Amino acid sequence: MKILTNPTAEDVLRQSQSADIFEYDSRVFSNVTDYDHIDLDTYEKGDFIGEIVQTTDNPSRFGELSATQLPEGTPIYETENTGSVQYFVIAEVAGRTLIYQALIEG
Repeated sequence: MKILTNPTAEDVLRQSQSADIFEYDSRVFSNVTDYDHIDLDTYEKGDFIGEIVQTTDNPSRFGELSATQLPEGTPIYETENTGSVQYFVIAEVAGRTLIYQALIEG
């Protein structure tokens, strides 16, 4: 029986070097802002959870609050509509709200 595990930054970057991802709480989050099923009006900014500490596309340098495209210092927030950081978070860059979704297997 195969055990399912959540994808790592290395897994994602192996498939797409240009992926817009970051890592938080040992999970990889991917930018879904421009996906058709994402309605920005349904996501409200919740509690501050951290900020991006480094920008890199090198999987071996990836760690907690590392990102491929978000600049260092980008604030990350919970979403009010989910009440937790399980699936969606908000990043704010230059006055723009971006929605990131956790990449979860299973």
